[in-house]
Amino acid sequence: EFNNAPKISEPEFSAPFPGKYGTTNGMWAFGKVVDRMRNETISEAYTISKTSDQNELLIRLQRKEGVTFKATLELHKRTGFAICGYDCAIAISVDGKMRELVARNHNPGATELEVFDASGFERLLKNSSKLFIELELDDGLKQYEFRTQGLDWSAADAAEPMFSS
Repeated sequence: EFNNAPKISEPEFSAPFPGKYGTTNGMWAFGKVVDRMRNETISEAYTISKTSDQNELLIRLQRKEGVTFKATLELHKRTGFAICGYDCAIAISVDGKMRELVARNHNPGATELEVFDASGFERLLKNSSKLFIELELDDGLKQYEFRTQGLDWSAADAAEPMFSS
């Protein structure tokens, strides 16, 4: 009866890639990458939402010199792709308040969307405890739930650096 209704399943909450990217505080994983060619260090924070149907959505924030310059939403472990033109509006709910997030799809069929206002998105995440993101995928609407508390960049500063190749 409701063919277009989003499929919701119970998420699993944990920081992604424990042990691989430096430190974790349970909901976020932190690390840093050293770009030797540009002599830059980029700090990264990750959180992930996993659903019972094996869909995963990763939020990745990147910052250098104290400024968040890139935020991406990355689909993992699935065959579907986000239905999004070059620029698209994504429905989100932050602590129960509906908002719109504008993102860019650099490549048709890509599994990564780049958020326009990376520093604004980071502030939103730092000041919230729960976030829902709804994406239209080629097999229907999917909702992803994130526990967002604990975004603390000092954990990234303490992480051991990984070097770019």
